[in-house]
Amino acid sequence: MHMKQIMNEWRRYILSERTSDKKYTDTIQFFTDALTPEFYDVTHYKDEITKHHNYHPDTGEFIDRPLTRQRNIRDVSPEIFDSSARPYGPVEPHIDMDRSTLEYIETKSIENLDHDVFIIRVKNDEPNFKKMWNLYLQRVGKDIFFLSFQNFKTQMQKLRIYVVYKIDSKSGGHIHGTMKGTGEMTLAAGESVNDQTKESIFPIIKDKFYDTWVHEGTHFLNLVRSEGLSFLGSKSKDYTYTDDLEEVQARMISAINDFNNYKYIKALYSSIYFDNQRKFINDFIYQFYEKHAGFRTMDAHKKETQSRIIGRVYTFSEDVKDSDKYKEFVKQMDERLLKLAVEKFADGHHTRNNESFYESYYESGERKRTFLNNFVESYVMDEEVISSLPFVSLLDEKPIGKGFKRQFAKRNKIAILNLEKLTRENGMFGYNDFKDRKEGRKSNTSKTVEL
Repeated sequence: MHMKQIMNEWRRYILSERTSDKKYTDTIQFFTDALTPEFYDVTHYKDEITKHHNYHPDTGEFIDRPLTRQRNIRDVSPEIFDSSARPYGPVEPHIDMDRSTLEYIETKSIENLDHDVFIIRVKNDEPNFKKMWNLYLQRVGKDIFFLSFQNFKTQMQKLRIYVVYKIDSKSGGHIHGTMKGTGEMTLAAGESVNDQTKESIFPIIKDKFYDTWVHEGTHFLNLVRSEGLSFLGSKSKDYTYTDDLEEVQARMISAINDFNNYKYIKALYSSIYFDNQRKFINDFIYQFYEKHAGFRTMDAHKKETQSRIIGRVYTFSEDVKDSDKYKEFVKQMDERLLKLAVEKFADGHHTRNNESFYESYYESGERKRTFLNNFVESYVMDEEVISSLPFVSLLDEKPIGKGFKRQFAKRNKIAILNLEKLTRENGMFGYNDFKDRKEGRKSNTSKTVEL
């Protein structure tokens, strides 16, 4: 493959990664906003699950496991066992939990049977699905997940969100959430699950369990993109769970969501503004990605995975540059920096600190490009000017990247060249005095400007 082809492939890959990341975050934000009683039904199983399922209603005998409960009830008291009604014998009307649901929540942790359980499903009616679909298209634009209304309806019908007390992990600890290939998303709420109601369960997911919701939501969207075929559990033999590519992506999408909602986002914007990509990548990985990787450091990943993550963060930084919030930040920073630089330039007339600047400009034949580049380097990038800006103290010992000078000059070319015109044609900021001394003339034509 020729180098040109390689670069074209790389550009397509970068564009695809950036587009995909934004679609994931936009889509998850839509589903977060739509997680309301308007679109979803909630079934609330109270903690009487234990009372009515873990103990035989006549003898009080403890029945150990749901999978053996049917046999035990039949053996202990065959006359009360009604196989046509319930596999576990009589229960109160409000405990309407079928066998598969009971077994599912127990597989997550047997302790869930001692706590409340919430199951959230999309309202299963055509107008509801159509309304959600139309709102989804309005919010995210071009759809890359569902591709048709019929598939949207099919996939959303599969989604069931369980909010339970606990999820046991195979390693002996516990985890915050899971997403099965068959559509069951499970969120562990801890003791607070017993304090919730059908009304409160939606806002608490968006608040206390938001990170888990985003992470598992990314897995759900991956299932949709793969036409329902689960990536989960199909690990490559060359990768551990830490390096599993879908897990890495889910952490990355969660990290991006965190970044977009970060209270002190301007501090991270500053790294991009000053073309300090290394600082931005390090900060993003440390503050956001590692948080969603269970605070594992990058060293826990294989070199190949580390390179992939760094590449994803770099391409995300390019996406940040395109955002309206960042563009507004750049505008504010440019205005402040330019004002400080012009003030220093004007003050240089009185202190004669402009002499070396004028010398270079004069010797170039008063070229505009020389004035533009030297002004940025001498006044905009002046250490005193830069250090007076907010967030700069948070940057490292070399806060300004090589591209900053060119980028700032390009964005503010018109303003700086207007300053050049005042300097050259009107003799402001002491330039006429400099020229008179340079050319051996005496002149009182020098002008000053009030800022």
